[in-house]
Amino acid sequence: MKIEKLVIDGFGKLNNCTYTFSDGINLIFGKNESGKSTICEFLLAMFYGLPNKSKQSANDLPARIK
Repeated sequence: MKIEKLVIDGFGKLNNCTYTFSDGINLIFGKNESGKSTICEFLLAMFYGLPNKSKQSANDLPARIK
C-alpha cells in the first residue's frame, strides 16, 4: 500500500491539514508541539482503529501492537 496524500480535519490539534507524499522516503519534521506525533497517531487510528480504553487493563498491551 502506498499513501500518496493525507487529509486531516479535526484530529487532535490538526484541523484542515493536507500532506502530499512523494515516492521513496518522506520525512516529517517540525518544532515541538507542531503535530508530528499526532500525524502518526492519526495513521495508526486509520489502519487499526481508535483504542477502546474501557476494555484494556493497565497490564495489557495495546491491541494494535498485538
